[in-house]
Amino acid sequence: MKIPFLFLLLLFLQGCAGTSAEKNNELDPISKNDLMVSQKEYAFTPPSEKWRPLPTEGDITVGFYMTEGKNISNQTSFAYHEEPYGYSRNLGQRMGEFYKRFLWASRVTWETPRTRGINILGREGLEATAIGTDPVQGNKVFSRVIFTHRGERIVAFYFTQWRDIKDPFDSSVEAEFQKFLNSFHFLKPSFYEEL
Repeated sequence: MKIPFLFLLLLFLQGCAGTSAEKNNELDPISKNDLMVSQKEYAFTPPSEKWRPLPTEGDITVGFYMTEGKNISNQTSFAYHEEPYGYSRNLGQRMGEFYKRFLWASRVTWETPRTRGINILGREGLEATAIGTDPVQGNKVFSRVIFTHRGERIVAFYFTQWRDIKDPFDSSVEAEFQKFLNSFHFLKPSFYEEL
């Protein structure tokens, strides 16, 4: 079996895909703005129809994936997550903690992530990009991870694209992730912000 399939299976087992996932995601369209609402807390422009919802328990809060072509290795996903791996409230330290566990079940060996400060949702953020490889399965993965603060906590957006180790990555599909990022906003303060 190819690792991307195992990754999706792992996400499913932790709570992630399919028709019942759409119900669990509580994805409600808002027709006048072409926005979608998840869990009555997050609003964003949904991706095109070729993307399917990821389930919302476990490693993500809301997200989407697609399989490209006949090669099971060619899978792309993106997500927003309220509880990214790690404990530090410092963006840089948290990114280091995150990459120690990110896709750990896939036996991916990561190159050193390239980081840069950004502004996201009107807040300070940190973006990292990295390529990882699994030479045993013959796969590679491109990741783009963005951390920012929501109150006292750190939240994350991430994009992953799996390819056979010989195939090039397709940067054009990042446009859907960027559209999601650009439109994403919170409809209300989080539970922790109201404490």
